[in-house]
Amino acid sequence: RRSSDLITFHDLHAGNYTLIISPCNIQGDCSEEAVKFSFTIKKPFYNTWWFYLTVFVLIIGVFLLIIRLRDQSLRTAQKLLEKRVEFRTKEIRTQNRIIEENNRDITDSIKYAKRIQRAFMPSDEDVGKIFKENFIMYLPRNMVSGDFYMVNKFGHKKLLIVADCTGHGVP
Repeated sequence: RRSSDLITFHDLHAGNYTLIISPCNIQGDCSEEAVKFSFTIKKPFYNTWWFYLTVFVLIIGVFLLIIRLRDQSLRTAQKLLEKRVEFRTKEIRTQNRIIEENNRDITDSIKYAKRIQRAFMPSDEDVGKIFKENFIMYLPRNMVSGDFYMVNKFGHKKLLIVADCTGHGVP
């Protein structure tokens, strides 16, 4: 083959073609017998309907896969958060029980201190026996006060003690 025997066509679109060749000699005399050659140029695969359909299905598939992975990730995160909430709730309940026990112990201690204080201080009748005209205004801010008073009589002498101490409510 010689390069002059080759025919090159550029930019042919997909379709059916027929090439008709009439041989001619060097003087320009052409034969009446023409050679016909028919051929088909097919579309490139990326311009076919099945390629478009495949790409479309792949895009939808990738999109659905991303959605599914995201959903799974969110479900995993939700389960983790639920476990954390459950753990923290247990911690809070435990701490709440401890606080309630401590509060009950402190309240019981204060009530006990109040009983001791009431037993220690004289009654209104005892004060009335020593001081005929009297009044007592005893208004503790809480259950127990650091203030206390005492009365006593020694012969003709009357003794009144009014005092304040710290450590309110601690037995």
